[in-house]
Amino acid sequence: MNTNTFCQNLSPMLQLIGQGLTIFKLFLPLILIALGIIDIGRAVVSSKSEDVKKNMKNFVKKIVACVIVFFIPTICMVVFGFVGDFNHIKNDSGIDFDVCYDCMFNPANENCKSAVEIATSEME
Repeated sequence: MNTNTFCQNLSPMLQLIGQGLTIFKLFLPLILIALGIIDIGRAVVSSKSEDVKKNMKNFVKKIVACVIVFFIPTICMVVFGFVGDFNHIKNDSGIDFDVCYDCMFNPANENCKSAVEIATSEME
């Protein structure tokens, strides 16, 4: 395995993981928000003020968790961008990090699609 094509060779698997992350990022917040609304609705119907307060706190925690889950990939790349040595290592290593990044965080990107096509044709 050549380091220049390391990410290209792994691109089919990385694209699958990236698609899973995309689905996870879209549906997990929706599910958590829906469950939070249902919990608050139950508490309001029960007319107990301590239940409403408790469920509101849980709902706020779920909203914060959704925001964190949604932005984890962006936060990670911003942190790596701030580390000056990461860009130096990325440029000097010869590994095609752009393909890894595109397949993990944007699996519909043309760069990822072409890498997957090349890797799939080499496997045959």
